[in-house]
Amino acid sequence: YYCRSNFEAYHGPSSQQHAPTTASIDADDHDADAMITRDLWRNHRLIAPASSSKKWWDAALHLLMMYGCFYTPMQAAFRIHHAPAHLALDYFFDVLFWLDIVVTFRTVRRAHAPLTPSPVPTARATLGAQTFYDEDNELVHDVTRIARSYVRTRFVLDLVGTFPFEVFALGAAGDVHSDAFKACRLLRLFRLARVRKLHPNSTSALASTSTVKMNLGRLARLLTYFLFLAHIIACVWWVIGASYD
Repeated sequence: YYCRSNFEAYHGPSSQQHAPTTASIDADDHDADAMITRDLWRNHRLIAPASSSKKWWDAALHLLMMYGCFYTPMQAAFRIHHAPAHLALDYFFDVLFWLDIVVTFRTVRRAHAPLTPSPVPTARATLGAQTFYDEDNELVHDVTRIARSYVRTRFVLDLVGTFPFEVFALGAAGDVHSDAFKACRLLRLFRLARVRKLHPNSTSALASTSTVKMNLGRLARLLTYFLFLAHIIACVWWVIGASYD
């Protein structure tokens, strides 16, 4: 079982007789999360969402998602031709998103069973990564429950946003520059669901971060939505104007 009470029982209390400071609490949280991350991978081959490597992985895919969601509509609207090297790079990014689907199946996460967040403060919620506990304050690491939870939530969106539907259009049209090929690539926009993943609005996420960080995260998410919406509207207006030429 992976819970913070076990960590303190093994390593001793995280604070001495004096009142704990913010720095000592953060250090204890970091030590506990490091031990949990190491034991989860060693014993179950599972990934803790609070691990630094998982945070960097999510941040990198977030940047790739932003690139795809802004470039793909512009490519379809302005009929930008696919250079072979650029197309190969896009499919390399797709491979990374396929890999992320596999990683998500092996990542400890909230299940749809009635789970409650741990009342004990967890590590800092960088990019919204959280570790969730059940009623006994223990990490949920059952692979079946993790897979069932992922399939019931974001799996379909991730699959539609990653599957190369344009290959079927390529078989029909026989040209990567065809409108059908570019239109099928617009399904990559389903990757915007990752914005919700990286910036959750749950009570547990808000409880473990400061008010300033919480407001900055909300502001960044709103700016992302508005910028993307303005970009889509501009692309649609260009297509409408070009159709009259």
